[in-house]
Amino acid sequence: MNAQKAVKPLIVAIAIALVALGAGWSSGIFTARAQDASGFTAGQTVVVDNDGLSLRSDVGTASDALEVLPQGAFAEILDGPIADGEYTWYLGSFDNLSGYFAGEYLADAASTGSFAVGDTVTVATDALNLRDDSTTSGNITDVLGSGAVGTVLAGPIDADGYAWYQLDVDGVTGWAARPFLAYGAVSASTTDTTTTTGTGSLLVNTDSLNVRDSAGTTGSVLTTLVEGDSVTATGNVGTADGYDWTEITTADGTTGWVVADYLTSDSNALLLTSGATAVVNTDELTLRDAPGLAGTSLGTLVSGDAVIIVSASEAADGYLWYQVETATGTGWVAGTYLTIQETMPPLI
Repeated sequence: MNAQKAVKPLIVAIAIALVALGAGWSSGIFTARAQDASGFTAGQTVVVDNDGLSLRSDVGTASDALEVLPQGAFAEILDGPIADGEYTWYLGSFDNLSGYFAGEYLADAASTGSFAVGDTVTVATDALNLRDDSTTSGNITDVLGSGAVGTVLAGPIDADGYAWYQLDVDGVTGWAARPFLAYGAVSASTTDTTTTTGTGSLLVNTDSLNVRDSAGTTGSVLTTLVEGDSVTATGNVGTADGYDWTEITTADGTTGWVVADYLTSDSNALLLTSGATAVVNTDELTLRDAPGLAGTSLGTLVSGDAVIIVSASEAADGYLWYQVETATGTGWVAGTYLTIQETMPPLI
């Protein structure tokens, strides 16, 4: 499967339905009911058996919701169960994001979770390869963004560790892996009245970003941008389908709407190109062996330390990361904590 980067993963936002514990799928497609909430084990793959399920920062409904898992989404049990008197909780992983969810709204993916021909499905990951056959070596015919909606044409076919379904997505046909699909479609756009804010240059901070003709996941895709592409904000913003949207103009003159979370407004980042010199603009900045917060610390830089940009840039965990040369060695840092320095201080 294509590499999925963690950039504040943002997927289909669907409201949690207040249903009775253990309720099955009202669609009739998933006929199995959620198993006993205390019956899941670490390493088991489960499927969301509810209209939407919050992945939380801790046990309990009072904790912060990190993400809303869409109906039919796959997740992996990491630990649990933990009972809090109201629900039975599990630590789980969904699309590289870990948190806690209530077991009462999960079902065993081995006994349910299949789609049927004609079903409508939604992409439940940031970027999903649509391939010309049902293998990971198949040629990529399109890259689908989070919330893209397709119709099942055939499947499942088991290959390379996945169950594959052939989809029709806006007239493009191809095969996609089941773990990155969820049941159903995003509801029609509910865009708020568009407002106007400031304009300026922005950078794309995700692998694949759809530019749409309207603010909403149902808008037609005009073009697709990649990480590091520069765009200009027109000043128009709106909300739809659980996202904040920004109207932008691309380098080739295309004007459309994108999800605002996949843009960085750090104008300084536009100058952080290979060979540029910069200084650290925060008290402490971790130098890591790889882009992302999970990278191992190689040391700590302090305010005023000089760096030379070696390569730029990689998007991960909501930051654009840059490989830099420092007095203590070469590693990766978050670009927002660097300031371009025309007169380079020595690397000491």
